[in-house]
Amino acid sequence: MLRDVFGTFSPYADLVDAVTHPPEVYSINNVRGCKMKEKPIEKLLYLDLREIYYGCLKKMKILRHEFIDENRMLTKIKEKILLIKITPGVLSGTKLCFPEEGDQGPTRIPADIIFIVTEKPHAVFFRKNSDLFMDYQIDLRQALCGFNMIINTIDERRLLISITDVVKSVQYFYFT
Repeated sequence: MLRDVFGTFSPYADLVDAVTHPPEVYSINNVRGCKMKEKPIEKLLYLDLREIYYGCLKKMKILRHEFIDENRMLTKIKEKILLIKITPGVLSGTKLCFPEEGDQGPTRIPADIIFIVTEKPHAVFFRKNSDLFMDYQIDLRQALCGFNMIINTIDERRLLISITDVVKSVQYFYFT
């Protein structure tokens, strides 16, 4: 019942959290307040299929306000390079977070910067989750008699595929 009413098993969880992790405070010209964290900044990170297949290291340049004094009161816009490690096979929609890399300021906690992986369209292939597909148009003679097709893969291999059965409908072939 406590969980249904308070959202936790302990009605004192917020109080305990406030005591163990007190909010940061600021004081400017005798004005005091609690620092609030900025909303996350989300940016799309466009990757082509080769970058997704092999993985890569992307460099993203951001401009942000950074402290320039010891009192942490004055800021100046500076450039920063974020290195984003892309693991092979990363899925579209994956979020890559850089905690508190947003603008700094005396009254705020910097925002998290989140890059969302977005796949660029490819001329030949398309992905569904972790599977790679391609459309290949054939005529009636090829569908009935069979044919050979050559596929140039993302990793620069040339595959010769022999279709010897009658093609009745859409078929999917998996390549390794």
